[in-house]
Amino acid sequence: MLHQLASIPRRRTYLLVLLLLAFHPGAKPQTFQNFIRQLTLASASAEKDTLVARYVLRHGAPVVESTSVHFIYRGSGKTAAVPSEINGWHPFSSPMVHAEGTNFFWRTDTLPIDARIEYKLWIDSNWILDPLNPRRAKGGFGENSELRMSGYRESTADREDPKTERGAIDTLSIESAILHRRYPVYVYTPSGYTEGMLLPSIYVTDGGDYLTLGRMDIILNSLIGEKRIQPLVAVLVDPRTDPKSPSSNQRMIDYAASDAFLDFLENEVTPFIQKNYRVSPNRRDRLIMGASMGGLISTYAVLRREGFFANSAAQSPAYWQADSAVIKLLDRIKQTGGAFYIQTGTIHDTQVEARLVSRLLREKGGKVTFEEFHEGHNWTNWRSKLDRILTHFFPYP
Repeated sequence: MLHQLASIPRRRTYLLVLLLLAFHPGAKPQTFQNFIRQLTLASASAEKDTLVARYVLRHGAPVVESTSVHFIYRGSGKTAAVPSEINGWHPFSSPMVHAEGTNFFWRTDTLPIDARIEYKLWIDSNWILDPLNPRRAKGGFGENSELRMSGYRESTADREDPKTERGAIDTLSIESAILHRRYPVYVYTPSGYTEGMLLPSIYVTDGGDYLTLGRMDIILNSLIGEKRIQPLVAVLVDPRTDPKSPSSNQRMIDYAASDAFLDFLENEVTPFIQKNYRVSPNRRDRLIMGASMGGLISTYAVLRREGFFANSAAQSPAYWQADSAVIKLLDRIKQTGGAFYIQTGTIHDTQVEARLVSRLLREKGGKVTFEEFHEGHNWTNWRSKLDRILTHFFPYP
């Protein structure tokens, strides 16, 4: 064996020893910096390929080291980048380094230790999911690859327990004389919904997405079943005149500080709900909520219709939209007695405007709960925070 090692050039002997040590049962995980150093020292393509193959097999992707994350790609392509929530999904601002003599690319970024983001790879101008990362996150524009830093902790409220009693969902359609179109509406009623006391209600914008991507019915089943919140009725209003047709989505019109949409909720949807379901008519038992543009209209609804909506929850609210209507309205009004729950991510999300609106609401007398999370503008973020909103407004007595 010694004779065989002696016949191998010194550089190759060094690399062979490193590889043997790396895969020894008691070996510590190799740092990314050391791996890149070894890759640079290797001269032959076969040696480089072996180093890359074994590193990828051992570490997977992305590679997280404390607050550093190393995105890696191994495959065909001349150029590679990592468009993500870190860089606003701009591939030209996130190029990967190509390791010479290999088909290996890498890029290092820094994130808070409890962060979670979504990303894709951009290979020769083609958008792809990370083939080395099995984690996926579904969103309004399809799937993305998902990165979780070591300190990230996910909510378990959306995990379906077969032992939990399920509520029911009625699929309705309401013809609006105000908006001149028919609206899909989904109504959730809790398990055990029978004649008796009147229940609080939630009016949810982007209702179809909150069911499919937000898993709201499963979260409600879980929280009600565990007696973390009181039973309630959820009215999920969908902005698509045809739920199967994305082009029929009216959210950019209806949620852009539209008083006509608020008229629709107050004068057409709510009377129908109160006639056909056991919901409390008290405005303090009524919450309106939504994400992004839905967060904008939810805050706007309480400011404009405080006699009807007393509570709102906004997730990553797009307050800069509609010509900053919410901010301008807050400049005009003297005070508000509403309760506002505002959540935002800190990674290319709505943090700046959300902080500003939260401060203005407090100055006007509003009861504000404000939270920031090291995440981006996506449905996994919003879904995982729903339990915090629901337990805040509807705690179990």
